[in-house]
Amino acid sequence: MCIRDRHETVLGGQGRHHLGLALATTYAVQRPTPIPPDGSDHQVLVASFGLPARLEHITAPVRSDDVVLRVVATNDTEHTLRPGRAALFHGTEFVGSTQLATWAPREELELALGLDDRIRVERRLTGRSAGKALVGGTRRHELRYRIEVANYGSEAAEITVLDQVPVAASPDIVVRDVVTEPRPEEVTDLGEVRWVVRLAPGASTQLELGFRVDTGKQVTLQGWRE
Repeated sequence: MCIRDRHETVLGGQGRHHLGLALATTYAVQRPTPIPPDGSDHQVLVASFGLPARLEHITAPVRSDDVVLRVVATNDTEHTLRPGRAALFHGTEFVGSTQLATWAPREELELALGLDDRIRVERRLTGRSAGKALVGGTRRHELRYRIEVANYGSEAAEITVLDQVPVAASPDIVVRDVVTEPRPEEVTDLGEVRWVVRLAPGASTQLELGFRVDTGKQVTLQGWRE
């Protein structure tokens, strides 16, 4: 299987392939193809068609400043595509291969195309403070970050930026004063923050994230990092 500007599916010479115990899928070969009677496997082109796809970037600067380019493709054909190896191309450039599972009609699939150094991201700690409340001895920890994203490519880019805020697992810990600028696409119950930014060639933007964590005087934070 080869995925690039068009999608090619290459399967064995038999026209019928069984999926599981009760499901069978029949593929009609486009034209008669001679198969030598030598007892070995031979490849036959069954179908060649284009699939709708979009390119996007994703990065999690809280973990790494790497930016991954990926393609999101949809199988809009009537064919259930068999599992197997797929060769991945970005334009005419071969970027690698992967193992695909069974791909059902109308199913969406994400495929990584490698790192893209034309998109740069940097996450910096811009504010930090710690102290105690006057009453009750509550300890306060405040942090603020700035994330800078820049597009040095020649085409517009859509970048998904992931970050996180702490999630309290104890009644003695309270997370408050969460600041996210601009407003993110999503903040989950697990504290994952997701922005989607669209940048023209040569453009850049800044994202802000801040929060405060209050703890009891006898509480020690575990898993805390700046």
